[in-house]
Amino acid sequence: MSAAPDISILSFDVSHNCLGRAHLLAEMLGRRFSVEIIGPATQSDGVWLPLRSSTIPIRWIDQGKATGPATMKRLLDLVRGKAIYAIKPRFTSYGLGLIARRRQGRPLVLDVDDWEMGFYKGNLGPALRHELKNPGNFNNLATTWALERLISRADAITASSRYLNRRFGGMLIPHCRDTAILDPALFDREAIRRGCGWQGQTVALFLGTPTPHKGIDVLVEASQLVDVPGFRLVIAGASPSSRLWDQKLSELKNPVELLGQQDVGDARSLLAAADIAVVPQLEVPATSGQVPAKITDALAMGKAIIGSAVSDIPEMLDGCGLLWQPGDVDDLAGKLEILGNDPALREQMGAAARRRCVEAYSYDVYEWPLARLFTRVAGLTEGKSGP
Repeated sequence: MSAAPDISILSFDVSHNCLGRAHLLAEMLGRRFSVEIIGPATQSDGVWLPLRSSTIPIRWIDQGKATGPATMKRLLDLVRGKAIYAIKPRFTSYGLGLIARRRQGRPLVLDVDDWEMGFYKGNLGPALRHELKNPGNFNNLATTWALERLISRADAITASSRYLNRRFGGMLIPHCRDTAILDPALFDREAIRRGCGWQGQTVALFLGTPTPHKGIDVLVEASQLVDVPGFRLVIAGASPSSRLWDQKLSELKNPVELLGQQDVGDARSLLAAADIAVVPQLEVPATSGQVPAKITDALAMGKAIIGSAVSDIPEMLDGCGLLWQPGDVDDLAGKLEILGNDPALREQMGAAARRRCVEAYSYDVYEWPLARLFTRVAGLTEGKSGP
């Protein structure tokens, strides 16, 4: 067996987009320490498709339909790091981390990138019905409620937004990106557009997991009110189970192109080729502290962005994007028209977005503070011991 890594990063499910936060933190810490990601896979095909080609070691077990004691033991056996970094106060991440710390005596840091209990507010009935159908799932309302009240037990806390930082404390580490890799200068935009069949069109792109609270229904409706020659909305990242596949989106007045989940490289290419990036979060409890990582992607790639006036998004887009009032179809359509009809404004905002990301949301900005947190809490020495 190889030497133990410096840090074991615990993702509560490696099969879904929650792995993205664990991965970006692993990439930053991996510049100074040896790291690996550990977690259960709730899908039979294992690791979330966009990150299957990652160079970060991802060790996982097949959770199946239940998270029983045997599953937890198998996960615990994988936790070998000198320090533990749990992503989200969920049972198979933070709960596992608390058990591992008690048994192994290793320091435990918790990252909070969503208000997990917010997902239950306004959605309690459907959530409980789902949990009744999956009685073996330990990542349920009861364990999430309990673990939120144990957040202060962590040796240190990081949070992805100012709202979460105020609510739970700790160090602010927003969703950030490696701007040396996410750089529009590295992509042949016109060649990608030709490959996509987007020549002569004005393309607005939603890139991510199109769940309801991300405003997809409002975005599709707004796209049909847009008066821009050659306007096309592209939704990229829909899982095979998404209800969007059942809709005849390509037959609408302004076509809506639906693409499946994208490998990280393909996702970057799509973003490079698009004219506008749209991140239409709705204003619901689940989004009160949420900042989609796709906003940082769009900033890094120098896109003109339309985002929601919720959480930290107004601060992030100040001077380099447009805000719309969540849920207002006409307002969103109007913002799409403004950018769709003004290439010069798109170019100006895109340049400002790139500068903003390099200066405020890049790995280079947060790498050192995050590394210093682990040297202080866990006594780690930089230099990548282990694999």
